[in-house]
Amino acid sequence: MKLTSRLLLAALCLAAPAAHGAVLSYTSAYRYVEGGSQTFQSIDPFGLFDESVAGLDSMATHRSSLGTTAILLASRITGQSERGAAFFKVDFVLDEAAAWSLTGSFELLGRDGIACVSLQDLAHRDTTIVNEIIFAPQLDLETRSLQFGGVLAAGSYSLEAMIYGGGDNQMARASIDAVFTIPEPGASLLSVVALMLAARRRR
Repeated sequence: MKLTSRLLLAALCLAAPAAHGAVLSYTSAYRYVEGGSQTFQSIDPFGLFDESVAGLDSMATHRSSLGTTAILLASRITGQSERGAAFFKVDFVLDEAAAWSLTGSFELLGRDGIACVSLQDLAHRDTTIVNEIIFAPQLDLETRSLQFGGVLAAGSYSLEAMIYGGGDNQMARASIDAVFTIPEPGASLLSVVALMLAARRRR
């Protein structure tokens, strides 16, 4: 490790106990499930959302929680003559730079539908940080894993997840399981430094 890297790490280690850590502050949230003609939208924008709806041959479930250091979500849908759908969009602010991770997986089966997960910097909308999409994979189940991370600057961001499928007697099923996290307060600074040093070593 170079001397400058050692000095940087030592200085930040000394400062770490005083760092309060980045915090997720939510500015807007939209969560919605649909099973045929049955729909349900979150009434409490930032509270726990845990709902299921069902139609004749469609179903949608969604559970998500918005914490100060983590966002957890899980959705399931099925559809055939009717559509099943689950939508999730949360905008949040980071008050300081923080390491982050987005892990999990999502899948889609059917001739009609879509499943996607994205993370966007609202100050730079032309550059998407994460943009994973599955479009109607026909007869085979398609699965996509989520293994993303890095360092986010202080600023405003949007995390979105959506699945829908079915209708016109086109059978579909899909699911999303995702966890977005930043370090616990007091540990984020060291995590950011570790990622910075690891990135320098890879160059």
